Amino acid sequence: MLANNVLLLRKDNGNGTSKDWAAAAVPASNGLVLTAWFGRSGRPLQIRAIPLGRWRQALITDEIRHRYREKEREGYVAIGDCGIEDDGTVRMSGNRSVDDQIPASQPASEPKKVVYFEIQRNRERIAVVDEFLRVVRELLPKVGGTLQGDGVSFTLTIGSWSVALDQRLKAAGMVKPEHGACPLLFLMTLKKSVPDGVTVNLARDDGIEVSNRLLSEKDVLVWFGKTVEEVAGLAERLGLVVSIVDRAKVANEPDFYF
Repeated sequence: MLANNVLLLRKDNGNGTSKDWAAAAVPASNGLVLTAWFGRSGRPLQIRAIPLGRWRQALITDEIRHRYREKEREGYVAIGDCGIEDDGTVRMSGNRSVDDQIPASQPASEPKKVVYFEIQRNRERIAVVDEFLRVVRELLPKVGGTLQGDGVSFTLTIGSWSVALDQRLKAAGMVKPEHGACPLLFLMTLKKSVPDGVTVNLARDDGIEVSNRLLSEKDVLVWFGKTVEEVAGLAERLGLVVSIVDRAKVANEPDFYF
């Protein structure tokens, strides 16, 4: 059984058929995964894991409640509790309402000090792969990374951190403190530099987005044992921040302040 005590919603299609929907936090090796099920009533449901980058709420309980409310507005109604098998088969078990589905939000537990990433190609434009790899090749030497591949599949490596890619440019994983700050800065830069047609999402364990604005992510840098000042030089080389010119030194006027 993949999930137990999940509230199942149903919507009448008006033609004698209906469709079902449900969502829950499912335990996985890397923590709780927001999982949704959907499909035609009476048949095994399709299963989708919803990545952190697509959450609209910070807490998983709030995100699930938000999605249930959205479905209610679309005309879905609660028909009761169910268990859902690994293949999407539904086993009904009891009655509940949406109000009972998700308990009131609890104070956020201490998040894991990791950053999750997702790279996704969302256009079929042929040139997008070459454009993406060009950006990657420009950035990697600046963080001591390498890109190896045969033209079909690629492995991007920075120190002990690596990610495998193919022509679909679809990958997901995490950056841990033990990987060092370089992969994190690389991904933050990649997020702002990828060509149109590719998306890079970054998020903390608590669902909060990690932006490409260095000064906004001071607390995340602390997880990796760094301060903004310590990574400023590398961030400038990557183009993550704009270089600050010491105008007093340039003008040779040390008493001239800006």
